[in-house]
Amino acid sequence: MLNPFPATALHTAIANDAADKRCTGLRILVVEDNQDLLEMLCDMLAMIGHIPTAAASGAQALELLQQQRYQVLLTDINLPNMSGIALGKQAILEAPDMHIIISSGHGAHIHSYVNFPCHMLPKPYELSQIQQLLDGFSA
Repeated sequence: MLNPFPATALHTAIANDAADKRCTGLRILVVEDNQDLLEMLCDMLAMIGHIPTAAASGAQALELLQQQRYQVLLTDINLPNMSGIALGKQAILEAPDMHIIISSGHGAHIHSYVNFPCHMLPKPYELSQIQQLLDGFSA
């Protein structure tokens, strides 16, 4: 059965519902242009108690950053029309206390191109790796 709601509307609804229930998880903006991965990642984050919001592009993420405050930005490095690095740089200007996680399949050397505080998450990654980072943010 197909989901009648687009991922962004569904995950925003989940996030709002969790917030209404006084969820103690982190508000996480998840940016990934692979729709299947985006949905799976948001579902997994919600299952472990966080409040994910999905964005399929850097432009959509920037719009969401104007509308909502997030504690974490989890972004792929390769996005259409804007890299995850450029997005992270802009997000830090908007919210200097936001934690930035950049996922990349290009290796750890990518960190040398980043001139702002962030965490690199090498692809492929497991949920336990993300959880370990998030646990450090909420401690």
